[in-house]
Amino acid sequence: MSSDTKGRLQWELLFTKKDDRASEIIVDSLDDDDDDNVTWTVTFQGARGTLFEGFAFEGRLHFPNDYPIGAPKLHFIRNIFHPYVCPVTGLYNDEFNWSTMSSASAFLISAHKVLNNPFQHQRAVFNPHAQRLYVADKEIYRKIVEGHLNDEDTIFK
Repeated sequence: MSSDTKGRLQWELLFTKKDDRASEIIVDSLDDDDDDNVTWTVTFQGARGTLFEGFAFEGRLHFPNDYPIGAPKLHFIRNIFHPYVCPVTGLYNDEFNWSTMSSASAFLISAHKVLNNPFQHQRAVFNPHAQRLYVADKEIYRKIVEGHLNDEDTIFK
């Protein structure tokens, strides 16, 4: 990854931390995985008034070597039992319309909205069981989400 790209990411990190629209998104660090990749550690707070209020979802936003041409990928640390998160890998379904003019902040704000209000957005579902339960019984769904967040066995290695 070029020094210009790393500089852009440092600027985007500062911008994201100051962006009022990202007030429920905590970007904890900017880590160099190696010479070619950068990863941000991200925590999404469940938005007030949603089914996810009171929960915190931790993930890693991986930036590819060809960023900003290549879109970042969001992987969650735990299986959060969500329609748009793969239960096997923790990969978030990022059908964000990425372009080189997009920013990491816009990507994270979009992901936060989708995570808190899953069915206001038309996306391919990664976890059909979570989708069915979310629609059928939100109380049981919330208990399962809470159980996953408290269970050490749901951590992706």
